[in-house]
Amino acid sequence: MTTSLTQYFTSNDYLLSLPMLLLTLFALGILMIDLMLPKQWKQVNAITALIGIAFSAAAVGKLHYAYNAAARQGLQFTSTGFMGSLLVDRFALYFFYLFLLGAAIAVLMSMHYLEVEHENHGEFYALMLFSVVGMMCMAAGYDIVLIFIGL
Repeated sequence: MTTSLTQYFTSNDYLLSLPMLLLTLFALGILMIDLMLPKQWKQVNAITALIGIAFSAAAVGKLHYAYNAAARQGLQFTSTGFMGSLLVDRFALYFFYLFLLGAAIAVLMSMHYLEVEHENHGEFYALMLFSVVGMMCMAAGYDIVLIFIGL
């Protein structure tokens, strides 16, 4: 019996989860980079977190553009992914933007404070990005399992 992975994961699934995947990859990258950075270069963690937030915002913008392009042509944008457990509609897009803006403001505010307190660790920024991923899962979750994973 041969089965294909395209039966389970489609390109639409990856497009809908792209903002969350990017934030996860940047958070893992921050954790890895933090191990190798000398103490005087720890500000790179915050810059990397801001770059990750910007990439994720661009992915949300891509989703927003695809949603609007389909609406202009009178087509229905398929906004469900992962076998119906993820629903990215205008409600979820609004909250994606809101969460990313809040995270960017929190990173910008914490950069100087953590430097003054000599507590500039990469784990803080990684946890912040992971928490935004959880918030995005909860905002776009249509299945109770995905909402629980986001929690």
